[in-house]
Amino acid sequence: MSELPQVKVQLPRDMGERTWGEELLVIDTTSYIGKVLHMRAGRAGGLQKHVEKDEASYLHSGEAWVYTDTGDGELKRFRWSQGSAIHIPPGSVHKIEAITDCVIFETSTRHFDDRIRLEAAYGRTDVEGLPTTR
Repeated sequence: MSELPQVKVQLPRDMGERTWGEELLVIDTTSYIGKVLHMRAGRAGGLQKHVEKDEASYLHSGEAWVYTDTGDGELKRFRWSQGSAIHIPPGSVHKIEAITDCVIFETSTRHFDDRIRLEAAYGRTDVEGLPTTR
């Protein structure tokens, strides 16, 4: 009889201080990670893109603005509503700003240090979030 893969229980790991709320790493495998983000109303992460990281997020509760560049060099904003999901492929400009308190479930490829900050590229001064890692 062949050996079956084993189910593992992991405790969430706090990813450190965030100006916008709390980031918990709930699963870390060799191929993907899962996080729970608690964003406070009126707070935002930084305007950024990733070189390799591919992520998808589900808005479990709350409402948020998602800022993105659709290819014309200008930031667009759309309302992200509870119960819907977004996909952020590598290279996509994005920023999330909580309108209300939000709980977001995020899954992504396993790229922890793959962030390029873009506020200056868009002439923005509302700098929040983590610094560039690449």
